[in-house]
Amino acid sequence: MLNKTKDSKYHNFNNYYKKLFPFIFIPTLLIFLLSDSFITNNPFEELEDYGSFFFVIFFSLLMATIVSSVLISLIWTFTKKVH
Repeated sequence: MLNKTKDSKYHNFNNYYKKLFPFIFIPTLLIFLLSDSFITNNPFEELEDYGSFFFVIFFSLLMATIVSSVLISLIWTFTKKVH
């Protein structure tokens, strides 16, 4: 198992990040969006409801991107330190 991480096909972080990002980002974004009451229970009766809807979507995109990037960075760091 140690040789598998040492002789990985991803020798630089950019390739690793590009390959792994969608697999972590999409489930994280779905968790953020489906667990938020502004998305699931929004009645869309007033203009403020639309504003809060778009704000929550933008905020969820931002947070899912940050969480995914941190997770990928941690996974990369811990797998590359195993020698």
